[in-house]
Amino acid sequence: MKKPFVFRTYDGKIRYEVILQKPPKAYNAVGLCFDPSEDDPKIIVNPNQTERQLMNTMIHEFAHAFFWDSSEENVTKFGNTVTRYLYSQGWRKAEEPPKKSKGK
Repeated sequence: MKKPFVFRTYDGKIRYEVILQKPPKAYNAVGLCFDPSEDDPKIIVNPNQTERQLMNTMIHEFAHAFFWDSSEENVTKFGNTVTRYLYSQGWRKAEEPPKKSKGK
């Protein structure tokens, strides 16, 4: 199992953990960024998206973490713009390295 990705916001005060799993149905979302005032805020992203959608959702939710007070409209525009640029430049999800076999 992979070690979770953890980061701190620009001021170092807020620690987020990123979890790749489908968000609870009640939210009707592919990604969530929890309020930084919570005890243990997390970003949850549904990994069952196309490569481009996953990139966009990640950028979008990270933007919420860093710029919590920004409007949904601004975060969406930022995420879409960064995704469009990175994708047009050939950025893609790295392939998983082959698993090491347990042997002699």
